[in-house]
Amino acid sequence: MANSSIISRLKNKIINEIVNDEQFFDAIHPSKIRKEDSDLLVGTHLFDYHQNPETIKDVQTFLTFRVDTSAKGSTNNKWVDVRLTVWIVSHYKHMRVDNIPGITKNRNDYIGELLDNKFNGARILGGSPVDTNNLHMYGRLELKSSVEGAVASEYLYRQLVFEGQDINDSFCDIDGFEE
Repeated sequence: MANSSIISRLKNKIINEIVNDEQFFDAIHPSKIRKEDSDLLVGTHLFDYHQNPETIKDVQTFLTFRVDTSAKGSTNNKWVDVRLTVWIVSHYKHMRVDNIPGITKNRNDYIGELLDNKFNGARILGGSPVDTNNLHMYGRLELKSSVEGAVASEYLYRQLVFEGQDINDSFCDIDGFEE
């Protein structure tokens, strides 16, 4: 399997974990989606690409996911670095968490904390390297940075970067391309 296969599989796994977690649903607080229809968050509030807030017209919060990989050292190295970047983007009018009693943090900070608690140190991608139907990643995800800023005058963000390691499938491919 190619090293690039982890990109969409990691995004899908993370998005699936979020869709199936009520805490995230409440934190995102979609105005037009009911809790029992949380899978509708995908493509409206959860994007597997970096969504441009200029195309979002509603006052809401959304998350985007980006996965990058890079081989360490030479091509003979057996590890690939994996970086998951999550952007939590909220309209400034949606920053206050007024739908969850007792939460005094702003929405982006609160969702960032939930992501940190759920994924920092996690081996959520466990599986067997010989089972190509199962996503595998050998290292734990570690939160490396959490920064905030503004995308545009109306949209604020918190960006979290998680890093981990995966096996370099090119190194392990004994049936690979031959000249």
